[in-house]
Amino acid sequence: MADIVARYVGNKRVEAENPPSGGRLTFDQGKPDGLGESYDPVEGLLGAFAAEANGADAKGATAECDCTMAERPHRIASITLTIRMPQAEYTDSQKKVIQKYADACPVGLALSDKIDKKVE
Repeated sequence: MADIVARYVGNKRVEAENPPSGGRLTFDQGKPDGLGESYDPVEGLLGAFAAEANGADAKGATAECDCTMAERPHRIASITLTIRMPQAEYTDSQKKVIQKYADACPVGLALSDKIDKKVE
């Protein structure tokens, strides 16, 4: 079970859920309601915003984040982010924009090199 599941519903709105707890958040324009700008666990869906801005219909795109913890010291050992885009005929330009956003995720770039990171 994923630690965080987020779905892009269109018009720069993302709905995120923590399945283990049932907690939910709604994000508009990449900013979570009531939390401030520094908290953004679904940064990978910014590629959906970019795809939409380049003429693609990205509604229904999802991102699932799974974390594995290490015991000593207690820390995140690995993170897997799985991004799924809706079935569509994306242009090469749209694919490049989506990949650019996935590669430039500020959250991913801020993580320690000791953490095993995988983006699918």
